[in-house]
Amino acid sequence: MKNIFPVCLILLLVACGQAPQAAPTEAPVVATAPPVEVEPTATAEPTEAPVVEEVAPPEPAQLSSGIFENITYSGDIMYFRCEPSAVTFEVTVNDESAATIYFFFRMRDKATGIASQWSNGEEMQLVSENRYGFTMQASAVPDNARWDSAWLQFQFVAVNSVEQRIANSDVFGELVTFMKDCP
Repeated sequence: MKNIFPVCLILLLVACGQAPQAAPTEAPVVATAPPVEVEPTATAEPTEAPVVEEVAPPEPAQLSSGIFENITYSGDIMYFRCEPSAVTFEVTVNDESAATIYFFFRMRDKATGIASQWSNGEEMQLVSENRYGFTMQASAVPDNARWDSAWLQFQFVAVNSVEQRIANSDVFGELVTFMKDCP
C-alpha cells in the first residue's frame, strides 16, 4: 500500500504537467559582451498631416455608336430587391429625320450565358434638343430573366415619323449588372 501512494502522486503530477524535475548538474553559462556605445541618430521631424482633396464623383460612362452620341447611364448596377433599383440612360441623336428613339433590352445570365428575349422597345422621352432619356426599372425585367446575376444588354433604335427604322446602335452588353438579391 505504501508503494501505491508515491506512484499515484507521480502519475497525478505528470498528468497535470507538474512532473518532478531533476536539479541541474552544472550551472548555466551566461555570456556577457562588453558595453557598446551607440551614437544618437537624428530624430525624425514630424510630418504634416496629409492634405485630403475632395474628389468629384466620377462622371457617368459615355459611349457613342453611329448617330447615337454621348450615351450615358447613371450607374453600373441595379437590384431587384433593394436600391439602386433603376438606371437612367440618355443619348443624343444626330439625325434630323429621327422622330422617336426606342430603348431595347434583354438579360444575359452571367453564370450560364443564356440570354432572354429582347424587350418590345420602350419609347425614350425627349429631355432636351436631340437628347432622349429612359429610366430602366429592375421591376421591368421579366420573371423568367431575373437571374441571380445578369448583364443588362441594351440597344437604341431611331425611327422616322412613319416608324421606319433609320438606325440602331451597337448592342452594349457588359456595362450594367442586374442583381436579384441585395448585397
